[in-house]
Amino acid sequence: LYVLIKSLKKGKKINGYMYWSFIDNFEWCEGYSKHFGLYSFDKITYDRTLRPAGEWYSKFLNYVKN
Repeated sequence: LYVLIKSLKKGKKINGYMYWSFIDNFEWCEGYSKHFGLYSFDKITYDRTLRPAGEWYSKFLNYVKN
């Protein structure tokens, strides 16, 4: 993200960027024990909850947009 911001400030055109991963997911070696998504989810009800990383990323995108 640091390089992304530097590139934008230099006037480079950025066509897109994808954060991995939108939602916590299953990892073959770790199962569901690792949490790195922007949202967590309840494995029974499938309700999604915005994680602190998701809040930070939202603020970051607003900063970059402006």
